[in-house]
Amino acid sequence: FDMTFVRVIRLVKIAKMVRLVRAFRKLGLLIEGLFASVETLFWTMILLLMTIFCTGIMLVRIARVAQTDDPEGFEAAGLEEWLFLSSAWRHLLKMMTVDGWTQTIRASIYLDTAWGYIMALGMFAFTCLTATGLM
Repeated sequence: FDMTFVRVIRLVKIAKMVRLVRAFRKLGLLIEGLFASVETLFWTMILLLMTIFCTGIMLVRIARVAQTDDPEGFEAAGLEEWLFLSSAWRHLLKMMTVDGWTQTIRASIYLDTAWGYIMALGMFAFTCLTATGLM
């Protein structure tokens, strides 16, 4: 083989690479933007976790007061899971993804006491904040 032929082959390979880079330039911009937003995504997740943590504590305290005021109605409404922080956080995560949040709020309204309505209002405010405000 002649050396000029080898050089031409190399130039063709480089030209193909340049053409590929131009074709995927928009993909490169998307990946670059994703890496640039990692810090913002991290702080958004921290804010979401803090919101879940604080709201869970508040709703568990309200649920315990509501249970002492009306134990039979509390059991009938099916709100026993709100007495424990771990299950309250699980419910809040479900509500954050708007998965079955209406049933949970309906159960607290079914309690038909002031504490039940306060719980429902807190759950609704949490869902609005996380599902629409932070996402």
